[in-house]
Amino acid sequence: MANNCFVIMPFKAELGFLFRAIKAHIEGKFPGVSVMRGDDSILTGPLLDKIVDYIRQSDVIIADCSARNPNVFYELGMAHALAKPVVLITSDEVEQAPTDIRAFEFVSYSKLDPTQFLGRLEGALQGVLGNPFAQAYPEAIAIFEEFRAATDQALVAASKEQFVAAANALRAAGHNLPPPELARVRAEFLIRRLLSAEPAIPTLISLKEWLEQRYPAAG
Repeated sequence: MANNCFVIMPFKAELGFLFRAIKAHIEGKFPGVSVMRGDDSILTGPLLDKIVDYIRQSDVIIADCSARNPNVFYELGMAHALAKPVVLITSDEVEQAPTDIRAFEFVSYSKLDPTQFLGRLEGALQGVLGNPFAQAYPEAIAIFEEFRAATDQALVAASKEQFVAAANALRAAGHNLPPPELARVRAEFLIRRLLSAEPAIPTLISLKEWLEQRYPAAG
């Protein structure tokens, strides 16, 4: 199931890089999530309607509260009114935030290096969007069972916890869950995380042959 993440931030040219970094990281770490933001222009009636639609259709909001931008707080108020989960980011000191939101946790992109900031933001979003590998476990089991039945092997799949731990270890090394359009690569990734850390060579050979038959069009 696809999810939408709407980013509320001030209109500043230098924040375009920040948005692109957030978008690339989140969409890479959470397959199926679409990250967007409103148009960088003065709020008019039609544009305001569009932003309301964006917020209403979003599963989570990221709001940059830096410099107490009026448009940001107006849109943040809409998000709260619609009971949307919100993750707050800032480049300011937390003490500079309005009293009403000072109690919320902020993720600072001025005090953390880019890797730390994106990692903290990812962790905050997991509470809303869930761990992408945990969500992929049922899909992995279905493919694993298809492979096991086709090759008539007595294989035991890893538990959900073991699967998520193995996948997270790869993600920490920079390897993400392949997208659905890369069906063969994705299937191999999922099945390998369900096998033991060092599967038997005949099992790996069977897996390679099965993948070639199951996804003949894949390169």
